[in-house]
Amino acid sequence: PSAKAAQIDFDKIVINNEAPAPTTTLEAGTYQEDNSAFVYGGTWNKISSSKYDNGALMQSETANSYVEFKFNGTSFEWYGTKAAYRGIAKVYIDGNEVKTIDTYDATTAFKTLIYKSDKLAAGTHTVKIVVTGTKHPSAKAAQIDFDKIVINNETKSSPALINNISNDIIEENTSYKDTESNDSIIDIDNTIEENKDSNCDTEAPEVITDSVENTDNNSDDSNSIAEIDITNNNIEVIENTNDILDTENILN
Repeated sequence: PSAKAAQIDFDKIVINNEAPAPTTTLEAGTYQEDNSAFVYGGTWNKISSSKYDNGALMQSETANSYVEFKFNGTSFEWYGTKAAYRGIAKVYIDGNEVKTIDTYDATTAFKTLIYKSDKLAAGTHTVKIVVTGTKHPSAKAAQIDFDKIVINNETKSSPALINNISNDIIEENTSYKDTESNDSIIDIDNTIEENKDSNCDTEAPEVITDSVENTDNNSDDSNSIAEIDITNNNIEVIENTNDILDTENILN
């Protein structure tokens, strides 16, 4: 009622090309550029060549184009190409810009490590690699290659599988206390013999896993704690406070 006219102004439109947020979480492993967990925004082209890892990669030189993904682990590695036609990208982790990376190099290097993150807190993280559209003064173009990603999870160390263990850690005919129940005594020698007897073609031997504490007062390492897995005449030391293992076969 108070308006003096019914004019409508149309000045400009801004088009955004935001892709949906990643929904798949990558676990430890290696993932190629075409994995569905990678969300691409902007303009990307798939380039095929035997020079690239697994024969293909994604490439862009359009400013603000990006690739985004989520992973569960402690670090990641981005592999791509360094060359005279490559440009500059920015890396964001959990919404924070952590690195500006110039992929220009006078010498071409395919399937090369572009960036490895610092070790992160264990858990889920979101990564975004953004094409800036800018380049080194000597570069001939501003292309960014996305070839593969490696996810690392360094919270779990691989156990050492050995047949020979120092007497200082686990002794033959020595009793060990179950640290969980505090009342079960494990005789290492008898346990090995039981597993030998049960090893047959028709039925696999039972796996015996316990947290044990050396209770032999004569041992130099009476406080040594180890978790053992005795299967097919092997002893797997999963965790031990000792740094050095001598070699003495306790199975023979």
